[in-house]
Amino acid sequence: MKADELQGPYIEYEYPPLPDKYILNVVEKLPQLVRQVLIDLGPRVCVAGGFIRAVVQGEDPADIDLCIADEEVSALIVTYLVSWGYEVMLQSRNAITLQRGDDWPVQIVTRWQYSPEEHVRRFDFTICQAAVWFDRQWKGVMNERFVRDAQDRRLVYTAPDREEEPMGSLVRSFKFRARGYSLSAHQMAKVMQQAFRRIEEATEADADGLIEDGKPSFKQWKKWALRSGLGGGY
Repeated sequence: MKADELQGPYIEYEYPPLPDKYILNVVEKLPQLVRQVLIDLGPRVCVAGGFIRAVVQGEDPADIDLCIADEEVSALIVTYLVSWGYEVMLQSRNAITLQRGDDWPVQIVTRWQYSPEEHVRRFDFTICQAAVWFDRQWKGVMNERFVRDAQDRRLVYTAPDREEEPMGSLVRSFKFRARGYSLSAHQMAKVMQQAFRRIEEATEADADGLIEDGKPSFKQWKKWALRSGLGGGY
């Protein structure tokens, strides 16, 4: 076990630039239309997470996640891609997914709106903490552990400060493990600690109607669980 595995959930990581070779590989792998979106919109949009991880691992990405800085950007991206034959396949409070033929699906993450650097800091696992964007030149940033954890297929939880479903990261950890990623007992404990803390906060605030007549409401908890991803996706 590495030294930083022994620390609590709130670790102050460094966020250096993504190495140039990975930035170049990401940009070259992006479809031309998506690359043009990034160039036109600059730091208002970035490609992040799984696409970059797949490039680092030498694997074929499943889709392209675009993270945005403001609400207007999502409409601009959708309008542009639809004009080139993409179709909106799914829209939820979390994201808009578009696809054209056999091209990779493009998912615009709308739930969180930050700068590229801030998006990276707020992802829940180090293997997600990387982004590439265009601002006069191609730029990238990553968690200091991103490359080695991606290559070793290791989950390290970051306990992000963001609004999310209480068990969102726990569900994501199950999905990652099903794809061959390792999760130590220490990291699982951190995920569980954060999950139960958020459940406690949600129950006390009763923002989602989880308590009914002083007892847990099964109907509301079921809706909440589905939103967390337990029903398969968002």
